[in-house]
Amino acid sequence: MNQQPLIAKIFLWKRFSSFTYLNITQFLVTLNDAIYRFLVAFSLITLLGTAKSSNIMFISGLLFVAPFLIFSMPAGELADKCSKKKVIVYSLGLEILGMIYGIYAMYIGSEFNAYASLFFVAVQASIFVPSKYAILPEIVKRDQLSQANGYMTLATYVAIILGTFLASFFTQITGENYTIVAVFCLILSTIGFFTSLQIGATEAKNPAKKIKVLFLVEVYKSLKLAKKYPHLLLTLLIGAYFVFTASFTQLNIIPFGIQSLKITDVQSGYILLAAALGVGLGSLVVALVSGKNVELGISIWGAVITSFSYILLGMFSSSIIFAVLMVLSLGFHGGLFIVPVDAYIQLASPDQDRGEIVAAGSFLGFLGVLLAALSLGFFSNVLKISAAGGYLVVGLLSLVVSIITIFFLPEYFSRVLAVTFFKAFFHINLNNQPKTDFYESVAIICKKPSTINILTLVYLYPRIAFIRFVEKKPSLFLKPIHVLLHIISIPTSSETEFTEALNKAISKKMPLCLFLEKKDALKKEDSNKKFIEKFFSSSKISSIFLHINKRQQKTHPKGHFGLFKILPKEIDANFSEKKEETLSYSKAVDFFEQIKTPLHT
Repeated sequence: MNQQPLIAKIFLWKRFSSFTYLNITQFLVTLNDAIYRFLVAFSLITLLGTAKSSNIMFISGLLFVAPFLIFSMPAGELADKCSKKKVIVYSLGLEILGMIYGIYAMYIGSEFNAYASLFFVAVQASIFVPSKYAILPEIVKRDQLSQANGYMTLATYVAIILGTFLASFFTQITGENYTIVAVFCLILSTIGFFTSLQIGATEAKNPAKKIKVLFLVEVYKSLKLAKKYPHLLLTLLIGAYFVFTASFTQLNIIPFGIQSLKITDVQSGYILLAAALGVGLGSLVVALVSGKNVELGISIWGAVITSFSYILLGMFSSSIIFAVLMVLSLGFHGGLFIVPVDAYIQLASPDQDRGEIVAAGSFLGFLGVLLAALSLGFFSNVLKISAAGGYLVVGLLSLVVSIITIFFLPEYFSRVLAVTFFKAFFHINLNNQPKTDFYESVAIICKKPSTINILTLVYLYPRIAFIRFVEKKPSLFLKPIHVLLHIISIPTSSETEFTEALNKAISKKMPLCLFLEKKDALKKEDSNKKFIEKFFSSSKISSIFLHINKRQQKTHPKGHFGLFKILPKEIDANFSEKKEETLSYSKAVDFFEQIKTPLHT
């Protein structure tokens, strides 16, 4: 029986899920960090004078980012070596100590101690972040991962918005009594500590892992490890690029407001609320729309529209209303961009190294923060580009990145359209679908190819390729279709080429769909059987048989006016158990006779 700590029993009655308590905890940590960062800046501006405000913002920003660059990798290795729940709890304990130190720093009015306390809080956050993301696959089901990331991102940006407001509000109502505001931060961190105790216990995934001090070497090793898994390294780089663009948007908004919109710096800062609101809404949409799968294709569509939002913001920069709408669009589509990326990284990372890989992504992200600051200075001081011009340059760069991403992930780009169409017109009833690992090579055997069968398979399996036996390579006209549908052509003209192509397909570590009968089966049934037999004997992978049945819909008497009364159309998907043995064509046909009976509702 899983016993709760006594202190947790005293202060909280556990009636929510572990994920809920994790999300509350990370909300409080993010809120506290946002308030304290501004609190330190405000206190030092009061102490040293407004003339030094630029230096204060630069130094405080650098001190907050530096720990993430230095400690993210050791923190990720710690998350793999130890229980992630314990790492989270102990890091929250460190935050309480940091806030006590912060109260002391605010009380004595010391510049050194204010900076030191901010650095200490940032160290705590850098330890907390890798475990916060890496623990998700351990406390939520795989089909809930995308939704969980959406809700976490939503909570994060709500905390940023609220923290930005509360830092100014509490400073004003307390008459710039920074010690009282620091006490409020201590209360937040204490509540966060107790909510973290309610997260379910997790086991150490790799107790033998060693924690290395040379973090740059470890970042390189982690990225090299990520490269072994399909699309994982690319997704880490995409996530880091998002952090770069988000940071540039934040840094450039005040110069943009002053130069293009002719408003004050304070008024310019309020425009960022539109971006934060947009990211929160976008994250919520992903959580609601993704369903049980991680839809990486949503990120690509979000990136494309984000690119055009930057370009329009840079080209038409004189209207405040238009600027707010474009910044809102940047935030909304940025939420569509980043949530599936985070979910995919967590899902695709191997259990024993997940914390380390997430930490490497965090390191790249904060490297993007530094690059954003350097880019802003380079654009304005060296190239003499206006703030609006800076957004235009970032928009064009983002468009290039989006095109490159589509080139490497074309099947995810087209998958979003297919899944959206399927959800709009069909409802699927599943019967005995076997579980498959994320990187498992398995043959999904269907009877005949059809539009409904293909859409159903794409909907059910986010990573799936379709096997097609061909005598020669597809023409240039058909090749784009093969790429978008992820059709793998297996040449039949040569035994060597057949085996090589099949082994290459299996090495992708994903479900491979094989249709037993072609549309012209009556003409080429013998040759079709021959190569299917060869596939069964050569592949040596497990097989799952799937019979898809579209139910007959009764015609509504009002004709097309009753269309929406017969939608969505019902589809039954009947699965066999996973077969480990070598099969034959005739045996495969027999399996369909066993599973083709439609489901009853």
